[in-house]
Amino acid sequence: MTVQRINELLLNPDVLANVSRRLWSKVSVRDGGCWPWLAKSRHVFGYGVLNTPGNKTVNAHALSWALANGPIPAGGQILHHCDNPSCCNPGHLYCGTNEQNRADMVARGRQRKGGHSLDTIQKIKAARAANQPRQTDAAKLARADAMRKRWQDPEWRSRFSH
Repeated sequence: MTVQRINELLLNPDVLANVSRRLWSKVSVRDGGCWPWLAKSRHVFGYGVLNTPGNKTVNAHALSWALANGPIPAGGQILHHCDNPSCCNPGHLYCGTNEQNRADMVARGRQRKGGHSLDTIQKIKAARAANQPRQTDAAKLARADAMRKRWQDPEWRSRFSH
């Protein structure tokens, strides 16, 4: 988990100095405005990622915030005021919760097309919790068994061999 990894880095001054130097070498620090992540290593949604010792990655913007503000609280996420995923300017970042992140996404119109509002999502979750599962364990096992038998059929399997 990125938050835990970042908080661990903050406790190790020797490693932190190296990671911090590498972070800022990949950020364009400007007077005012966003500080964009310049490296090619990015999360699919545009967030910068940085490799750390142990071959683990952390989100660049979250590391930037932690360097300026200290450890990220448990359950916290680092969110953008500027709505620019590549921005690493600590002044454009704040610590929030997953719920705040989702509400912000809806308020700014960034949710997936056809996505549900938070109210609708809560209603769906409540309806699912009230009902029993649609598929019993026996049905799941039967389906898995049928797929296994199908996969063992050479004719069917050849459709997926290239």
